[in-house]
Amino acid sequence: MRTRSILILTGVLVFLLFLLVKLPASIAYPLIKNSINGPDMYGLEGTIWSGRAASLKTMEHTFRDARWEFHPLALLGGDIDMDIDIRDRQYPLKAAVSAGLNGDLEAQQLQGTLPAAILQQFPALALIRLSGELQLNIKHMLLVDNEARIADGEILLSQAHLQQPLQTKIGNILLNLSHQDNQVLVKIKDQQAPIGIDGMLTLQPGHKYNFRAKLKPGTNADNLLLTMLKNISRIEPDGTMNIQYQGVY
Repeated sequence: MRTRSILILTGVLVFLLFLLVKLPASIAYPLIKNSINGPDMYGLEGTIWSGRAASLKTMEHTFRDARWEFHPLALLGGDIDMDIDIRDRQYPLKAAVSAGLNGDLEAQQLQGTLPAAILQQFPALALIRLSGELQLNIKHMLLVDNEARIADGEILLSQAHLQQPLQTKIGNILLNLSHQDNQVLVKIKDQQAPIGIDGMLTLQPGHKYNFRAKLKPGTNADNLLLTMLKNISRIEPDGTMNIQYQGVY
């Protein structure tokens, strides 16, 4: 009798697993979207394990042709592993992503392009509106409690223009990411921008940040922007401006 009950239970579990694997993404995703705080996705095809969305909306931007592939064996270790492949013509993106049951989020080989306007989602940058692109080449990144704890790679802010609070050209700025002592270090260096910048952004535990930079105005620098920067910086005898800020992001 006991053996028969085990066989019945095993059969039920196998049947439920089969349904889960084969359940169309168009049916499964709406059922779990709110519980996982997932993005809006439309035109779903395939299954929850391997499928695509004609469009995906997140951070107030829509990406076309988003695809995913889950690795179910990772569930045995308490992780959710998946490959993401967004084949948007303007903003393609690829990454291998792992989410732990404790909420940690890890990404490897994160490569692609994002709109610079996404930076406005960070509270510290909420009053600044940028156009341009973020070109990502990040080997490894780890978020713990929504904080960056590990980061290795680089981000190029390309063809950037400031749209708010004033309109002016920013140019190209390279961000080199590294980590040390549970902090993420972002080395900031201009790539022939109207206003040269050589700085460091340190992301610390507790959502704290420390930013310091030396700015060197070029001949094509916007006069209104220079006036604003001079009001918040220390002017050196050689004309460079030193800025230092700290706060919460």
